[in-house]
Amino acid sequence: MNNPHMASIQGNMEEENISLREYWLLILQNRGLIIALTCLVTFFAGIYAFTQKPIFQAQSAIDVRPERLNLGQRVYQPQFYYTAIMFIKTQMEVAQSQAVAEFIVQTLGKETIVQLLGLPQSPDEYSIPQLGRIIRGGMKTYHRKDTFIIDLKYLAPTPLGAAAIANAWAKAIIEYNRESEIQMSKATGKALS
Repeated sequence: MNNPHMASIQGNMEEENISLREYWLLILQNRGLIIALTCLVTFFAGIYAFTQKPIFQAQSAIDVRPERLNLGQRVYQPQFYYTAIMFIKTQMEVAQSQAVAEFIVQTLGKETIVQLLGLPQSPDEYSIPQLGRIIRGGMKTYHRKDTFIIDLKYLAPTPLGAAAIANAWAKAIIEYNRESEIQMSKATGKALS
């Protein structure tokens, strides 16, 4: 029994075998070109990899849980709700602010910042705001889901620079929050007196 459908399938398989065989022969005929291109791409990728300056990352994590506010409850105004999400977003904005970056420069000193970041000019040629903007270029913040923890990641050309600035950054945010609490307490005291 000759089945026309089976004959059709066998014919297609022979065509596929022939085309695969032709492709294999084409690859073998051009193997010199393929090897040359592979070596050329590998060579340039190696040059690129070895000429790039290394970048190091340091990470700090801070708990920014508010001490005074009862999140989700009304605060100061009957129509205004201060939520946890609003609080975290505010903290992340503060963490990446120019004021915090300048506090880092003032804490570590201009000379130390220039040295840690491997900047080409002398410390006297940079102002505190300039160094603050440079520091902000390496800052990244991330919020850990369902927590009050913010991860602070800093990228620098040296491991010591990345670690020192990441730690100073965490301390700057803690100090900023502490100062905010003090100012809020003073304002509340004045309002009550």
